[in-house]
Amino acid sequence: MASLLIQLAQENTVDKKAAIIPLKRQHMAERLGISIRSVNRVIKRLRENHYLSIAKGKIVIEPEQLRRLMQAVDQFKQT
Repeated sequence: MASLLIQLAQENTVDKKAAIIPLKRQHMAERLGISIRSVNRVIKRLRENHYLSIAKGKIVIEPEQLRRLMQAVDQFKQT
């Protein structure tokens, strides 16, 4: 899930500002082969840990959040 969000954030960042993730949660779930409930649970956890924000129902990832999310994924892959 985090890798998908990183990819989408990189594709949708404009002028090094926040990226607004265009995919709906239903499409993320279908793309990852998981339930919407699981998507919502992961998004909630990532938001609580300040890896992303929610604005007007959209997932928003600021440049600093993206950097931290990428570091977390790299650390997870190393274990």
